[in-house]
Amino acid sequence: MSKYKFLMVEDQPVDSEMAVRALKKNNIDFEFIRVETESSFITALNEFNPDIIISDYSMPMFDGMRALKLAKEIRPELPFIVLTGSINEETAVECMKAGANDYILKDNMTRLPYAVIDAIKNFENQKQKQLVELSLDESEKRYKALFQNNHAVMLLVNPENGQIVDANPAACGFYGWSHEELVKMSMHDFSKLTKDELANIFIKAMSEETSMFLMEHSIANGQKRFVDVYSGPINVSGKSLLYSIIHDVTNRVKAEEEIKILAHAIKSINDCVSVTDLNNNIIFVNDSFIKTYGYNWDELFGKKIDLIWSLKSPEGVHSKVLEDTIKGSFQGELWNKRKDGSEFQISLSTSPIFDENGKIRALVGISNDITKRKFDENVQHILHEIARTFMTNITIEDLLILVRNELSKVIDTSNFFVATYNSETELLKKVIFIDEKDDFIEWKAENSLSGQVVKEGKTLLINEDERNIFAVEHKLELKGSPAKCWLGVPIIVNKKSTGVIVLQSYTNKNAFDRSSAQLLELIAHEIAIVFERKEMILHLIEAKEKAEESDRLKTAFLANISHEIRTPMNGILGFSDMLARDNLDIEKREMFIEIIRKSGNQLLSIIDDIIDISKIETEQIRVVKEIFDLNEVMDYTFALFKPQFDQLNLEFQYIPDCKNKTCIVESDKVRIQQIITNLLNNALKFTHSGFVKFGYAFIDNYVKIFVKDSGIGISTEHEGIIFERFRQVDEGSSRNYGGTGLGLSISKALVEKLGGTIWFESVPNEGSTFYFTIPAKIFDSNLENPDIELLSKNEILLNNEITILIVDDEKMNYLYLKEIIDFLNIKNIYASNGMEAIELVEKHPEISLILMDIKMPVMNGYISTKKIKKLRPKLPIIAQTAYAQQGDREKALNAGCDDYISKPIKETELISLIKKVLNK
Repeated sequence: MSKYKFLMVEDQPVDSEMAVRALKKNNIDFEFIRVETESSFITALNEFNPDIIISDYSMPMFDGMRALKLAKEIRPELPFIVLTGSINEETAVECMKAGANDYILKDNMTRLPYAVIDAIKNFENQKQKQLVELSLDESEKRYKALFQNNHAVMLLVNPENGQIVDANPAACGFYGWSHEELVKMSMHDFSKLTKDELANIFIKAMSEETSMFLMEHSIANGQKRFVDVYSGPINVSGKSLLYSIIHDVTNRVKAEEEIKILAHAIKSINDCVSVTDLNNNIIFVNDSFIKTYGYNWDELFGKKIDLIWSLKSPEGVHSKVLEDTIKGSFQGELWNKRKDGSEFQISLSTSPIFDENGKIRALVGISNDITKRKFDENVQHILHEIARTFMTNITIEDLLILVRNELSKVIDTSNFFVATYNSETELLKKVIFIDEKDDFIEWKAENSLSGQVVKEGKTLLINEDERNIFAVEHKLELKGSPAKCWLGVPIIVNKKSTGVIVLQSYTNKNAFDRSSAQLLELIAHEIAIVFERKEMILHLIEAKEKAEESDRLKTAFLANISHEIRTPMNGILGFSDMLARDNLDIEKREMFIEIIRKSGNQLLSIIDDIIDISKIETEQIRVVKEIFDLNEVMDYTFALFKPQFDQLNLEFQYIPDCKNKTCIVESDKVRIQQIITNLLNNALKFTHSGFVKFGYAFIDNYVKIFVKDSGIGISTEHEGIIFERFRQVDEGSSRNYGGTGLGLSISKALVEKLGGTIWFESVPNEGSTFYFTIPAKIFDSNLENPDIELLSKNEILLNNEITILIVDDEKMNYLYLKEIIDFLNIKNIYASNGMEAIELVEKHPEISLILMDIKMPVMNGYISTKKIKKLRPKLPIIAQTAYAQQGDREKALNAGCDDYISKPIKETELISLIKKVLNK
């Protein structure tokens, strides 16, 4: 097949070359000549004999409309395509009416090959139609030869019903059916169009209103193919038929669809896409670009790309972008600006667009707004710098200066301050205060925005107008210079506001926004961690110092304890040996016994203190409430201490609130007794002359107990340590006064365990008064209550009609208890463990009371008590407990014991308890 001949009407050789490259790129085989005047155009029409004319519209010596009119006069059958740089809609319509087959914009050169191919096919179809008509007119035989031997797919169709009248071999090959099959088929068998739609096409083709139709046909193998159908009327053997010449354009349709999808994708993606020529003129931008920069298409097309450049970008960067893109590509970050003047950072990637000859035709740039990313990166950097300081010894002030400098990279920190809040004084105190107008060291929280932030524990972002309204609503008397924009964020440590961080601008009311607030909240959180860490370090140092002081005191305490224990032990062991002397007179014997007794009590007191402080340290102290007469406790305490005060010629006085009547309360009787005893021992130790008084009074639901003395008193400098463990008013005086130094600390711990408070008043060399209050449920002693034991009941007589079972695995303990019971003329039976006790209870119904040890082999006191109570529920049992382990006392009562007595057991206490239990 010979080459096509193209006549190019163009005054610019470069544009002509671009068109030629576009056509050759689509494998169109042609030769061409270029003309730019009317005379050369007419000559070329006659001598060059072109197959198609491609003409520019506007030229200085000759225009496209004139060329179109001449072509239609001289060679009306020739296809004519207008190719122009710009054309409006009216001009395009005028060209089409004048006979142009198509018009193409030079910026959309990719359409030119398709338009040329369509025009040539249409031209050839017309020639083939003429041949067909000519052959039918001249010779049926010649027509058949042309029809049958043509490589184009050809059909003859009955326009009335769409029936196929004839099909050439090319049609059989394309559709996949034989000639015999095809002539039995209708166009309806190929197309998915309805009968009405096909009928409408036949009408248009017969009237020559439309000669080309794009349709989708089904072929024998089930495939769908897009076809261009060139159709028109023809007379064959006196019949009016439609000839149809079919071209398979499936690949072209798919390519066009892909181009549409690609164009839509570029237009729709979130990235900003721009295309510029080599002179930096904008020739294309997508929707995202228009939306991001705020311009419309008309404001951008043909303009220089430097319209959007920002002076914030480094000098020379735009020249580098162009140079690197021409060399291959550019990737980097720079600043751009929007139509409204706002500037932002972008990430830019560029590359060149090449033509079919490998020459750069244009430049494409794809960019993203990275403002948020850069903001986040700066935030992470700031947080990293703060975290890094955790490993250094940087001061709080230096850290805050570093934070301010880092923050200045993303927001205005010209006016920046941080203050801490004291909840007791309700004052804010600066840590750092950098401000263009003000400088405060300390100020009241109640009259400031920063104080409002601290008290509310919430971020406050406010402008100048809102500030005044806010002040009126919250009744604030604001201090300091008014800011255009003010942002404050609380510093929260352990869910409490401990300070505030503030930014303010005196010039820009939009200086800060919600993202600024969120950033400052992150910074405030990190600063809170630093504050907490610094505070923790201070507490650790303080704790270390206290621990070291405690170790020193414990060392002194152990040395003192050693002395305190050895002193009574010396009296016990020494005078015990002396009792074994022969011919010892009665007076000395009684004196030695009294010394041994006092030394034993002193040693017992020391051991009790050590055990109690140990239990306090390990939180093993338990409160056991019972109903008792407070006067009974006080009377017993007074009787216990009276001989000691008399011996020292000290006035000793008891001042009750309920004198001569019962005062029934519910609390821990044992612990109250212990606290009063400790305070009286303390008064006894430090009072050399004068008096000691104690008593109580009821205040609402509290009992207030006091111990007052005329002793040495407590100096002001020692008031803070008086309740500390192992401490005395004068550590040097501990050897003069003796004692463990634990009494007051034990008393304080017990009072607090009971839910009360202990304090003192003192004047050096005049005396001290110690008070403590405890919550106590107070009963009316006149009301009948089976749970209240009133001591007005008649006591039983202790005689040989009573039998007591002594249960103890230690023989020595048994002998001691037996001696006391024998002295009372009471019978006793002995069991060495809990199992024997059960057996003896079963054998001896005369047993009136049991003294039950707790820790024993075979069976302990708890189990034995439970079993005995099942046998004889009303048989009273007194537990002997040494308080060796947590909860012994409580376990004994829960097991069923009626009462308890602690070892070492005093004779008077045991006798009193036996009477009390048997009285029940």
